[in-house]
Amino acid sequence: MLLDDDFAPVIAAAESDGLVQFTTSDVDDDAVGALLRVNVPWLVLGHAGVEASFGAQGTHGFVAVSAEDVLIDDEAWQAAPEQELDTITQTASGHFAGDGWQLAPHPLCRGDLRDWSWAWGRKTWGPVVLDVQVPRSADEIRKFLDAESPLPYRPVPNEPFLSAGRLEQAGRIYVREGALAFTRSHVEPSRTTMAFDAGLCHALASGALGELSWDVYEQDYGAYLATGEGCASLARYLDPAADEAAQRAHWRSVFTERVVTAPDADTPDAAAVALANALQLSGVKSVAELGHALVRTPLASLPRKLRLELPNAFHNAHGTGGLLDAALRAQPRLSWSMSFRATI
Repeated sequence: MLLDDDFAPVIAAAESDGLVQFTTSDVDDDAVGALLRVNVPWLVLGHAGVEASFGAQGTHGFVAVSAEDVLIDDEAWQAAPEQELDTITQTASGHFAGDGWQLAPHPLCRGDLRDWSWAWGRKTWGPVVLDVQVPRSADEIRKFLDAESPLPYRPVPNEPFLSAGRLEQAGRIYVREGALAFTRSHVEPSRTTMAFDAGLCHALASGALGELSWDVYEQDYGAYLATGEGCASLARYLDPAADEAAQRAHWRSVFTERVVTAPDADTPDAAAVALANALQLSGVKSVAELGHALVRTPLASLPRKLRLELPNAFHNAHGTGGLLDAALRAQPRLSWSMSFRATI
């Protein structure tokens, strides 16, 4: 096809046929090129052992490859990599290839899994978090992410996270010792972000960083929405064929609030003893010993959601008395709170 000032026919042909080769008519020596239609959100161009990547937007992304720089002012061409072209073949897997180069979907992109935020359902403004705890250091987690590159996430100078865009709503990945956390806000994420998150989550569920535990929670309200233990549990969460109603019923059971009242507790240590007795934790006589007992107790043996009711006089004298701090240091995945009343 001859490409002149009207390139709409070339785009239309690529939309319908998948691949259109063209020559330009506005340069002294005709430039040979091709416009490819790619129905994936992210591509990797491999050439001479070097990989570069870029995103493709819209229902169908377009990629232009050409023998020399073809300057065309149109959105369909702006992200086009310049690549020497002779013949182009398209493989059965949807890859495009020429002499020494290959254009292929990024292996991490997944469009066949549930988005990790599905338990949230966008019922609040967010942010919502998927926190995945793994037996790896922060450096090992960063090396895992580096090995999956190129990614749409980029490091942010002097910040403990990678960002998919300039705004927090675009998606972030926080890395810390023993965990990585995916975050989203109320803004609909891009198709690219969702595809890469799915691929990363699938890699984690496949054991890329060892056995894991995971939680989905609404950060502002501190409300846990979903939880699981082990790689298989995360795989079920991402599986679109899994029984959603059964999963939600299980999480409601896990996060059913238990209320413990301690009307006679007048010191933090007395409140710690009352709470320990209610939970059948032996040998606790102080707040510090409560923390030690919680460390020794498997999370599955503790109520994930608990509210400790104390008299107003306790709060007036001691505030929270360090009880919640001790509990969360011992078991960070607990959702415990305190309330105070005039009479209990």
